[in-house]
Amino acid sequence: MTAPLLPVYMDPVSEKAVIAVQSVIAVVALVGNSLVLVVFFASRFTLIHAYNHPDGKVGTILCKLLTGGTFGWIGSCASVFTMVAIAIERYYAVIISASWIFGSILCLPDFLVKDFCKSYRACVANWPSAHAWMPKAYGLLWTVLLTAIPVSVITVLYSRVILTLWGRSRVRKRVTTMVLVVSVIFAFCWITESTDYTLLMFFPKLALGNATHVISSTLIMFNSSINPIVYALISHRFRDEVIRMIRVTRTRIPKRPAIKISRENKSCYNPQNTKPNNF
Repeated sequence: MTAPLLPVYMDPVSEKAVIAVQSVIAVVALVGNSLVLVVFFASRFTLIHAYNHPDGKVGTILCKLLTGGTFGWIGSCASVFTMVAIAIERYYAVIISASWIFGSILCLPDFLVKDFCKSYRACVANWPSAHAWMPKAYGLLWTVLLTAIPVSVITVLYSRVILTLWGRSRVRKRVTTMVLVVSVIFAFCWITESTDYTLLMFFPKLALGNATHVISSTLIMFNSSINPIVYALISHRFRDEVIRMIRVTRTRIPKRPAIKISRENKSCYNPQNTKPNNF
C-alpha cells in the first residue's frame, strides 16, 4: 500500500472551534432542508473522537461504512449532480432521480480504500502501491465531474434561460434568479474543495495548511445549509407557505379555557362532591 493520505491535525482550541462552527452549520442545514421538504410536501402545488474509535478489522469496517464519511460524500456528490439535473430540468424538463446513482458510483472507491490507521488514530485512504496513478486519476475525475462540468453546464444553461426570460414574467425571473444565486454559491463552495482535493492527490507533500482543508470542507457543509435561506429571501411563495404552515399549526393548538373563580368558593375542587364545580 502507498503512504496514506494523512488526516488533518489541529490544536485543541482550533478543533473545538471548527467542531462548533460545523455543528451549527449542520443544524441549520438539517432544520432548513427539513423545512423545505415540509413546505414541498404540504403545499398543494458524526462527530466521534479518535480515542473512541476501535482499531483492527472493526475499525476498518467502520471507516468504510460510517466514520470515514463516505456516505456524507455520497450525499454531497448527489447534491452536485442534482444541481446539474435541476439546471437541465429547467431547460429540458428531465428527471433527476439518477443523481444519487451517479453520486454513489463516484464515491465507490471510498468503500474500497478507506482504512483505520492505528498510528494516526484516524481514517485514511490507502491506495494500492502498484497503481500510483489511481489517486491522481480519481482526484482529476472528482474535479472534472463535480466542478468543471457542473459549473460549465449550469453557467451555459442559465445564461440562455436568463436571456430568454429577461423582460418577461416577474415570477419566472424571480425563480430563475433564486436558482442562479444557489448555483453561484454552489460553484464557489465546490471550486474551493475540488482545488484543495486535487492538489492533495497530485502533490501529497504540498503543505497547504490545516486552515485550507478545514475551510474547504466547511464550505461544502455551508453549501447545503444556505439554500433554504436563499429560498426564503427570494421566493415569496416559499415564505408564504412557511407562514401559512405556522398559522395552521398555531390554530390547531387548543387554548386553555378561562376559569372564573367565584367569591363564595375559590376552590376548583370540592372534596365533599366528586362532581366538578360549575363555573
